[in-house]
Amino acid sequence: MESHHKVSVIRRFSDRTHKEMETISGCQDNFSYNEAKNCFAIADGATQSFYSSIWSKLLVDYFFENPQIDKNNWQEWLKPIQEQWLEEVKAELQKAKSGNNFAWIEIYNGLNGFQPATSTFIGLQFIENQAKVSIVGDSCLFIFQGDKLIKTYLLQKSADFNNRPGYFGSYPKNNNDYKPEFLDIELKYKQPSDKLYFVLATDALAEYIFKYTEQQRDILTTLLKISSEQEFENFVKYARQDDTIKMKNDDVTLMILEVRDREIPSSSTQPIKENEGNPPIVSPLSDETEQFPKEDENNYSNVEENPQDNTSDQKLQDTSGFAKISSNLQTLLQPLLSLFMPPRNSTSSTSQPTKYPVIKRIDGIRNILFVFIPLNIFLSATTLYFISQTDNKINSIKTEQSSNSNSSSQVTEYKPKYMNLKKGNQIYKDQDFQEIIIPALSDSSQVLILEEGEEWIKFQIDLYANQAILNECSTCARDEIEIKPKTNLRTLASESEGDVFGQLSEPSKFKKLEFDSLPNWSKFTFVGYVKK
Repeated sequence: MESHHKVSVIRRFSDRTHKEMETISGCQDNFSYNEAKNCFAIADGATQSFYSSIWSKLLVDYFFENPQIDKNNWQEWLKPIQEQWLEEVKAELQKAKSGNNFAWIEIYNGLNGFQPATSTFIGLQFIENQAKVSIVGDSCLFIFQGDKLIKTYLLQKSADFNNRPGYFGSYPKNNNDYKPEFLDIELKYKQPSDKLYFVLATDALAEYIFKYTEQQRDILTTLLKISSEQEFENFVKYARQDDTIKMKNDDVTLMILEVRDREIPSSSTQPIKENEGNPPIVSPLSDETEQFPKEDENNYSNVEENPQDNTSDQKLQDTSGFAKISSNLQTLLQPLLSLFMPPRNSTSSTSQPTKYPVIKRIDGIRNILFVFIPLNIFLSATTLYFISQTDNKINSIKTEQSSNSNSSSQVTEYKPKYMNLKKGNQIYKDQDFQEIIIPALSDSSQVLILEEGEEWIKFQIDLYANQAILNECSTCARDEIEIKPKTNLRTLASESEGDVFGQLSEPSKFKKLEFDSLPNWSKFTFVGYVKK
């Protein structure tokens, strides 16, 4: 029976990255997961709100341990997180005061003015034969069956994104404007079946995915190829510079979950809202037939299978003036033809032909010929002109459709560029060359080029640090480390002198990568600038 088959969930990938020209310490996005409980969450803190990075991290970490949130208890569920957020912000205030940091004034004013932190949120837990979803704001959940996008929550298209998304707020009073939605998605056991992919994305990436699918382009294959932090960074970097579809410069979080031997029945998913009267929000790419009027179902199917067959030559002709020409000809010729027709006697109940003298009939025919022949020549020339212009328009549109077809079906593959840094090179924090991160490289190293300017090159390399050179860091995020100055950063997790990359000039924070092979080592991403 179906209940005997436990849902199998594989976390294919999860990571976050920061805005361009910023560091991971400024990233407001956070994610968390508890694979033992099949719990997964992402959150996107609003940049303009007060300590939103702390707030978004607390949300995902609390869901990690306490996924029991629903339409009846969500405000109570938020209370311990709100209390913890307040305590952590007060701790930041005391830290700034004790360190004689004038930022304490801004923190003090923010607390005194009850400035809130806000964040979007998606919490997902797989229980028995269901996926339970808690969601607020414009972070999106995409569900693919095989390579087909079948459902999206909550937004439906790229045009739905705006600057005022829903959120969870750090004060109870801030949660009156927006309410989360709760969904129970049935996962029916079926073997064999195409894999289900649950893709969780914060707004910049979510909008990018929508734009790809709206052009009938395959984005899932690209996402599934991402298997490391560096590949994710490369993908985001490329997407921000894509000439066809450009990702906006914002923090980005991606999580991909794979579910096997399951399918989603077409009528199984209904949002559970406090406003029960509102219709469920589902993607226009959904295969639920009730989302479309019955008379349009076949047309929708044809559009999806043959997206470029919507415009036929006949439709182009109909909209190019042929119908108008025909109508105008009939209108112009009607008075002329009426000269041949005998008039009707409107006062008599029976129509009797009127007899005219023969000489008048001959004069009438002569007059008609004087008018009709030049008019016929003019109309014929006009018709030929319209035909010529319409043919040109048809050929132009066909050429444009063919060009669009080729461009939309070809996805430009990202090709990374590498360079060798020479021993002794100075590494800078940014392209202004005001702050040196590493005074001199210990040895030559190959690095990935991220960006180039007229006088500088921005690069990236994955490095290793022994636990002995790490600072205890209370302000670091869960995936951050802080490294002491004048200690060896290494290209490999070894104590060999030949593996030393260089030494930092001051304590610095870095994004920690997943690395479980050696417990006494941490792997991290290093980004710097060199002069050309």
